[in-house]
Amino acid sequence: MKKKDRSTPQIPIARIVLNPEQPRQFFEPTELEELAGSIREHGVIQPIAVEACGDDYILHDGERRYRAAKLAGLKFIPAIVSPPLNSTGPRERLERALVANVQRAEMGPIEEGLAYQRLITEFGYNIKSVAQRIGKHYTRVHYCTQLVTLLEPEIQQLMLERKLPCADGKILKAFLTIPAGEERIKLARALAEKDATTGMIVNACGNYLAAKAMKTYRARQTGKVISAAEKVIENKPPEWDALYQLGRVPPWTVITESVMATCDGCPLRRSASEVVCGPCALPNALQRMMEAAHERA
Repeated sequence: MKKKDRSTPQIPIARIVLNPEQPRQFFEPTELEELAGSIREHGVIQPIAVEACGDDYILHDGERRYRAAKLAGLKFIPAIVSPPLNSTGPRERLERALVANVQRAEMGPIEEGLAYQRLITEFGYNIKSVAQRIGKHYTRVHYCTQLVTLLEPEIQQLMLERKLPCADGKILKAFLTIPAGEERIKLARALAEKDATTGMIVNACGNYLAAKAMKTYRARQTGKVISAAEKVIENKPPEWDALYQLGRVPPWTVITESVMATCDGCPLRRSASEVVCGPCALPNALQRMMEAAHERA
């Protein structure tokens, strides 16, 4: 049986206007349905907070409860009504909604980042002042703003819809190693389709770079192919180095180039072969480095 709140005024749901400054953009449909079922059974236990605006009310806090109450078929909802805001209304509504959502940990990093960025660009805040006003650590505010300023909108949308994780800083670092634009977006979409975890994203970005480096390396090597006669005439060394022997390249461009330069400068370069280069410690060192990097990722 439904329990009505006698101490808090009930206002018509039809007269409630959504907060235009609401930073939260994504509401999980399944969770809303579950809350609607609870509201049908027990009613709305915690009142929403609204701002009086003529004959209507601007919703400040409780959009999830408001949406679920509408799903449950309610015509009225308990609400704490505050007087109209002055000229600082947009900023105050954004701040209030941010604090309310952040305190209940209902927003994701993308939603937080978009709201923090608005405070910075529209209202002249800096990251430190945002952190102080909202009650979040500086590093959290900085990370969330980086997500929305450094990643493409398409990737942000995947994170907003919870199709890609974004809470771990390793994810942003991994994506930023991939060239910006369509190349990064395609990889993100492919990872989203696989419900990738943080570890999967980090490894996928590393493998992507390694495969790209190997492709570039092979293309460069192919461009150096000459006939046997030319090799004799020009006294060219064989197409062999530590990367060739290892059969792969590490996902670090600087190391790849350094290894190739080391092999080119080796005194045994002109007689390079499996027999000559087999005992070399360089490929083994590369292998250990790559395995260690994989284990720590």
